[in-house]
This record gives sequence, structure tokens and C-alpha cells, in this order.
Amino acid sequence: MLAPSDSPQLYGLSSANSSRSGIDLWGKNQFNTTFPLSLCLYMRDKSVNPVSIICSDGRISSNDQHWDMNQVIGSEDAYYHFEKSLDDFLTFYTDVTYTKKIDIVVQCKGGASFPLEVKLTVIPDSSTVSDPENLWGPEMVIRPVTSAHAMMNVAHHVIKEEHQSIRNDIVSALKSGYESITDWNNTAEIINNSNQLSHSLEKALLCAEQIQNPFLIQPIWKTAGQSLTLSEQCFDIFVWSDVSVMMIPLELLKSSRIISKVSRSLREVARNVRALYDILTKEDYNYSLIYKEMTLGLQTSKSFQFLVVL
Repeated sequence: MLAPSDSPQLYGLSSANSSRSGIDLWGKNQFNTTFPLSLCLYMRDKSVNPVSIICSDGRISSNDQHWDMNQVIGSEDAYYHFEKSLDDFLTFYTDVTYTKKIDIVVQCKGGASFPLEVKLTVIPDSSTVSDPENLWGPEMVIRPVTSAHAMMNVAHHVIKEEHQSIRNDIVSALKSGYESITDWNNTAEIINNSNQLSHSLEKALLCAEQIQNPFLIQPIWKTAGQSLTLSEQCFDIFVWSDVSVMMIPLELLKSSRIISKVSRSLREVARNVRALYDILTKEDYNYSLIYKEMTLGLQTSKSFQFLVVL
């Protein structure tokens, strides 16, 4: 029998820095967040940077120098909470029934906290396994709550007093798109004003680039084809900024030459224009009204999906 000190455990995770420990680290739903955090802790201790995916000059780009792991998950004195609400977001909700939690809330020394969403991805998946290895990639599905949390994280930093000028610029950018819509559940109106909505959000995110923050952790679990055998170089971490997550549906929308229907991407652009403008002008918004009830004829289980070519 193994002594307690020799029991299997995930690197760096214990009851001292996590709201999960022991068997609670290993369940299927738990492992999807505990393993990624453990991998981040290991990379931080080994001074290995993640691949940062950020917005630069209005386009999504990547490099391995923008953020180090201390900037992504905090320093050694950070405390990690799984499946927790972020107090800084609570003042944004007019929807009192909102109960959605964030995958990981990082609490730093001194009390400041920030959110991290997690998307554990395995490569290759069924969509790319037949392609050459340099084209392997996972499909990412973004749920409404993740999209909303990215928007709220941008808003949370924009409304800070020291960023008043940026706030004013973003409100100005969003205003024309927001005011072009009289009925947010009218598909024809959304289609007819799709260019105005897209241009407004694109200008707003360009303003927000200078204060973008780490938001979504995408760990890569690489296998030898679609097998249970791990590749020799099997793990890595991609870190998406909050602004880059909001930019994805805009990038997807650009691939549509003619917009004749409300796609998931267009719906998400409209949702984000509405929600971000509401927060920055009223300092609150209704999650259910926008991210659940504003369906525009589409299912609400996911906001959008896209293929990531690594």
C-alpha cells in the first residue's frame, strides 16, 4: 500500500492552493480543469512560457513571449478556486437568476482575483487526423457563458477609472451598431445591419487591445494519431486573451461573402455589441435576455465553433 506521501497526485495541486484535493482532482469533469492548472503550475516552475494568442492591430496573432506563466496563473502565493463566481462580475447582472460559474478563479495575495476559462483539447481529433501532422488541430466549441465571461472581463478592465479614455472610445465605437437595432430578436434587422454591427465591434476591440488580459487556457494533449499513446512532445498551453475570444466570431464572419442569414458568428457579434454597450453605459446587463433568449432562430447550446490549426 502506498504511503500518503506517495499517493498519485497532480503536480502542484493540494488543499493548500486549491478548493479540490484527493479524489476530487481525478473525476472526468474535474480533471478537465485540474490537469490544465497542474500543467500550468509545472510550466511556471520550469520557466516555460505558454503560447499567447492575442489581438494586435485588429487581427488575432500568436507568440510565446507576450505572457509568462506568472502573468497567466499568478505567482506562488496565488490561491485557486474551481467552479466559482467572480465577485467583480456580480455588479454587472440585472438577471438575479444568473448562476454560471467560472472554471478557475485565481486569487492573488492582497485579495485581487481574476477569471480563467479552460478548454482541454486533444489532437489530432476526427476532423484533422487524416491530414498531415503539421495540419493537426482541435475543434474548439465556445459556449454562451464563456463568450459572456470574455465580454465581462473586457468590461471589468475598461470601466476602471484609469481607463476612462479607452472606455469613452469603446462606447463611441459601439454606439452606431447598438443604435442601428430597434428589435434585437428580429433576424431581418440583424442581417440588414450586420456590417454596422461588425464594424462597431471591430473598432471597439481595436481600442481594447491595449488592456487585453489572459482569459482562456487551452491545454494541448497530443497523441500518436487517434490512440491512447502520448506523443513524445505531448503537452503545451495556449492562452487566449479576452479580446481575442471576442474577435473570433468577427474573423469567422469575414469568411462569409454574402450574409443572407443569421449565423452563430453574426449572432455572437450582435450579442457582444449589445451586452458590452449596456455595461459601459449602464454598468449592468441581462445575461439571460441576451445570451439565452436572443436566439435569432438558432440553438443556444453553443455560441460558435472553429478549427484551431496549431
